[in-house]
Amino acid sequence: MKKIGLLILVLISLVSCSSDERSDENTRYTGTDYYGKWINIENNTQGWSDHYVFNRDNTFTRVKTVNGVTANLSGTFEVIIREEKPNFQLTYSEPSNLIYNCSNGFGGKSELLYIFDGYLENAARMCDYQLTYRKDK
Repeated sequence: MKKIGLLILVLISLVSCSSDERSDENTRYTGTDYYGKWINIENNTQGWSDHYVFNRDNTFTRVKTVNGVTANLSGTFEVIIREEKPNFQLTYSEPSNLIYNCSNGFGGKSELLYIFDGYLENAARMCDYQLTYRKDK
């Protein structure tokens, strides 16, 4: 009987130790310094990677790699505080098919990002094209 109880306890502890990165409190952004690198949390799961770097001079770069082809995008951003949270209005230096927003689809020059639940999210979440980023340490 003790062995069965111990086996059940081990199974419960294994199930409770899942590696859901989104729920890991240690990866959530809770500070006020949003400058630096933000990495897509789905990186490398489907053969692509994506990250942003926000600089203190209100410029940014975005590096996205899809099927071994890397695109370097850049531009400027403005921080708009809404509901006491920073929102980032990005303006790219040129249009790209890697830029998406709900009103224009792919190929635009602007994008809105915001902090939600400790992660950087794109506003395209509202039209089912959600990308989520965590702050790099």
